[in-house]
Amino acid sequence: MKNKKLRAFLYLTILLLIVFILLNMFSTYLSIKNSVQKSVANQNLVAARSIADSMDIEAYQRFLNNQVKSQDYWDIKAYLEDAREKIGALYVYTILIDNPEVSKAMITGFSKDHKGDFPIGGVCTVPSEQVKQAYEGKSFITGILEDPEYGEYLTVGVPMKNQDGTIIGFLGIDVSAEDINAINGKVLKSSIAILVYNGGFVIMLLVTFLSFKNGIKRN
Repeated sequence: MKNKKLRAFLYLTILLLIVFILLNMFSTYLSIKNSVQKSVANQNLVAARSIADSMDIEAYQRFLNNQVKSQDYWDIKAYLEDAREKIGALYVYTILIDNPEVSKAMITGFSKDHKGDFPIGGVCTVPSEQVKQAYEGKSFITGILEDPEYGEYLTVGVPMKNQDGTIIGFLGIDVSAEDINAINGKVLKSSIAILVYNGGFVIMLLVTFLSFKNGIKRN
């Protein structure tokens, strides 16, 4: 009778440990997912700041004064496309935000594989919450956006200022959700391996302890 109770207790303990390990793994997954997304976003914020600071602001100001595909337009577009290729982003582009609800893409740098073009002043997919932040002069980070045309991606944006310190636009970067998920997967694999190992070790210790305790009682 005592042996049956001991076995039942052992099985229940192992089951609870397994549930605990699974919950811990799920919690770790969510934590890693959020941490990776935040880390990628912050890295791209730094990249956006660097790209904005190195841009020919005077040429961009001339473009804003005459929004056509002039030489200034093509020079800035080439610069943005070069920056996009170096950092591996989906798109690098300038944004006009003149109201707290809607943003407009002005000049977009994209891959040569991309079909079509982006019109000057086309409406962006940046959510109104982040548009409002930008309208107040703040950098912004979106969550993962689901776009039926361009897929899933995360967007960051930083202010572009002229020599007087006046904000004349924003520099935006779109990062593919696939790239973020790839990093998630690598970090998760190493973390899960550690969790499983630790969980197995705890179960082994428990089984050994209970077996030893049972052996002492028999003696």
